[in-house]
Amino acid sequence: MPTRPETRTALVLALALSAALPATAQEQVLMPPLDGWEVGYRAADETGRIIEWVLPGETVEDWSELVTFQAFPGLAGLDPKLYSGRLAEMIGEACEGTQTLLLFDGEERGQSVVVFLTGCPLNPATGVPEYTLFKVMEGREALYVAQKAWKSEPGEVEADRWLTLLASVGLCAPDRPEAPCP
Repeated sequence: MPTRPETRTALVLALALSAALPATAQEQVLMPPLDGWEVGYRAADETGRIIEWVLPGETVEDWSELVTFQAFPGLAGLDPKLYSGRLAEMIGEACEGTQTLLLFDGEERGQSVVVFLTGCPLNPATGVPEYTLFKVMEGREALYVAQKAWKSEPGEVEADRWLTLLASVGLCAPDRPEAPCP
């Protein structure tokens, strides 16, 4: 598993909050293709699944930018505000001076969603700044987390570009009129 503090923190938090809730079939993740990115890591087990993309020539151990998607079946139906708040708190505990900015807390396609940004001025594990955009989505079958991380402070244009991409990440299900699958 990658050693990024946010990834470890998210997995630890998911295991700590896990509950056996019944799942419904057919929930799907809608995510645009990440042109120019390569899969650097992929894993799945009973606690969840993760996929991480890196820029060409980089790895999940040595990256300048990283895109991660995680699904935690044991957290299906969990309020994303609870998960997001605890995740931001844990990142703050791991990195002195971390700032968190809530960007969105509401509904998309009938599901609760939280989008926030964390800024770690000096990641103790890497010795460089780390900024991460998170989108946490409440699903019926899992709690889903999409994130974009930089090992530098992103400019406004870059952050806006990724906020637009994250806005297009969502969930659908054939039996949900408010969230039909294409």
